[in-house]
Amino acid sequence: MRVLFSEDVSMSRKARIAQIAAWIARSVITAWVGAAILFVMVGVREVTAPDFSSEVKDRLVVIRFPLFYATGLTLVGIGLFLNAFMQRPLSVSALRGRAISGLLMLALIGMVCDYVGIYQPLEAMVIPPGQPRTPEFTRLHQWSTRINMVNLTCCLIAAGLMNWHSAASQRDDTESR
Repeated sequence: MRVLFSEDVSMSRKARIAQIAAWIARSVITAWVGAAILFVMVGVREVTAPDFSSEVKDRLVVIRFPLFYATGLTLVGIGLFLNAFMQRPLSVSALRGRAISGLLMLALIGMVCDYVGIYQPLEAMVIPPGQPRTPEFTRLHQWSTRINMVNLTCCLIAAGLMNWHSAASQRDDTESR
C-alpha cells in the first residue's frame, strides 16, 4: 500500500491530469453507447405499443429526441476533447489516438447532420400531433436510422479502443514506473 501511495505522489501533475481525462473520456463514450442503446430499446417499445395513440407517439418524439441529440453531442464532444489529453504508450499512441478522434468526429458530424437535415424536418411533420405518415416521413426516418446506426457503431468502436488495454501498453506502463 505504501508503495502505491508513493508512486501516486511522484506522478507528475500532467500525468495525473491525463489519467483523469482518460478516465472521463472512456466513461462518457461508454455511457453514451449504453444510453443510446437504451433509448432505442425504449423508443421502439413505445412506438410499437398498442396502448399509445399516434398523437401520444408524436408528442413523445418531440419531447425525447432533442434530449437524445443534446446528450449525444455533449458526451461525444467531451470524449473527443478529452481524448487529446489521454496519455498512451508510444507503441499505440499515434494510431489509436487518431482512430478514436476520427471515429468520434465522424459520429459528431453524423449527429449534427442527422439533427439538422433529418430530425428537424421529421419533427415538422409530426406537429401538430397525429398527422398521417407520408412517404417522405418514412424515407427520412429510414435515413435517420441508418445514420444513427453508423454513429453508434463509431462510438462503440471508439469506446473499445479507449477501454482496451493491450499487453504492450501494460508492459510500457510498468516499465515507466
